[in-house]
Amino acid sequence: MIVRLAVAVLSAIGVRWGTATTFYPTERWNNGWAACLHRPLRADDVGVALPVRYACGSEVLVVSRRSGRAAVFLVIDRGPRRALVDLTARAAQQIGSSGREPVWMMPMPPRQKIAWFTRAGR
Repeated sequence: MIVRLAVAVLSAIGVRWGTATTFYPTERWNNGWAACLHRPLRADDVGVALPVRYACGSEVLVVSRRSGRAAVFLVIDRGPRRALVDLTARAAQQIGSSGREPVWMMPMPPRQKIAWFTRAGR
């Protein structure tokens, strides 16, 4: 009963759980292009790829269920194809992921746009 209530509350506030995968600039799926950044993806980019229901530049909290490490990332690309969220290599490193990782993900409430995203003309 308590577990069902907890799952219902977490779902109501937008927490989702599933698998995070890691994507790289050289993958054939994205041709090295970061859709939300409108430029090629670089190896030092930190962010996530999510479906279009998440706005470009919005923030999401990603928590590794295995390591317990968490970080807030910007949506910089579209995807994933077979996972809850795709992480750039640098984002995966921050939460201690080794490629495929069980995670919780929650969109963060909207706030002022991140300065570099605004400067880039988005």
